[in-house]
Amino acid sequence: MAKLPALIRTAPHIERRIHEALTDESRKPSERDGRLGLSQLGDCERNLWAGMNGIPEDKEIEPRILVLFKHGHAVEAHVIDLMRTAGLNVLDRDPKTGEQFTVEDFNGKLASHIDGLVECGKNGFLLLEVKSASEKKFDELLAAGYEAWNPKYAAQLQAYMGYFKLDDSLAVVYEKNTSRIHAEKVRFDPVRFGELHAKAKRVVTSTEVLPKPPEAKSRYCAFCKYCSRGDWCFSPLAGLTFDE
Repeated sequence: MAKLPALIRTAPHIERRIHEALTDESRKPSERDGRLGLSQLGDCERNLWAGMNGIPEDKEIEPRILVLFKHGHAVEAHVIDLMRTAGLNVLDRDPKTGEQFTVEDFNGKLASHIDGLVECGKNGFLLLEVKSASEKKFDELLAAGYEAWNPKYAAQLQAYMGYFKLDDSLAVVYEKNTSRIHAEKVRFDPVRFGELHAKAKRVVTSTEVLPKPPEAKSRYCAFCKYCSRGDWCFSPLAGLTFDE
């Protein structure tokens, strides 16, 4: 008599409960609501303005993406631990406060924190930024270099360096499939920081809807097709103004 295969006892409710918990958590009010983060400054400023002014996203973030966000935080801690194992002095907390290194501007409407600082001998400290990537994206990074690989990440680094008055940063990218690690220094660009600072000022101080950028050709163009507020942006409602 043929042997019957073992019964696989799956527990799909575990994933379901995780997704439900993360979705519930994402719906709760946060201290970041109504505030701009430096990590966002590479995004479309019209979309950033909308988020600052309470315009909801077209749809909720998928639970799978929320899991990825959680994983990103875990990778950050893992990479910092690996760097310390290698003998590098990494500060992920401000010794004065015991909290993350933070910065605020525009009366608290802009607020952000950094992953940490890496000691670099006589030159003081480098700003540390940790990211994770799939195998495909990691290979693209190796071919292109950090700044060309992801302009949004590059803008984030320039904003951090400008606000923390640092001349150099260390971008560390962890490849999630095979655990490869790429580290790359990025130099501070004061001109780019000036552009980003002006952009932040427009986003947090404008009392009117900011115009579409030139790249926004249509709802489904390359610049806009993944936008979280594209339906609002290309709706007639986005251009309405109201008398006080």
